[in-house]
Amino acid sequence: MPLQVIITGGSAIIEGLSTEVRKAVNISLTERRLPHAVAENIEIISDNIFARFFPIQDDYARMAVAIGSAYKDKPSLKYLPKMDPPTHIVVGNVRY
Repeated sequence: MPLQVIITGGSAIIEGLSTEVRKAVNISLTERRLPHAVAENIEIISDNIFARFFPIQDDYARMAVAIGSAYKDKPSLKYLPKMDPPTHIVVGNVRY
């Protein structure tokens, strides 16, 4: 199963961003010593899921940015320049 990375809103229309994100995720996973099969199996999802309402990509991006900035309670993403490698990796499915 691939690692799915979702690029949404205004960022989704930036040309070349998907390629750069894929490279950055691959490098980060490799540096954190995750298995090669994980680091290479990355799927970028950046489709305009609201294409029916916003057929013009630029309008979709503007609306996404406007909605995102309008809500103070929305979670925010933060960049971590360094992260320690995982201490324990469990391979397989875990049932709870």
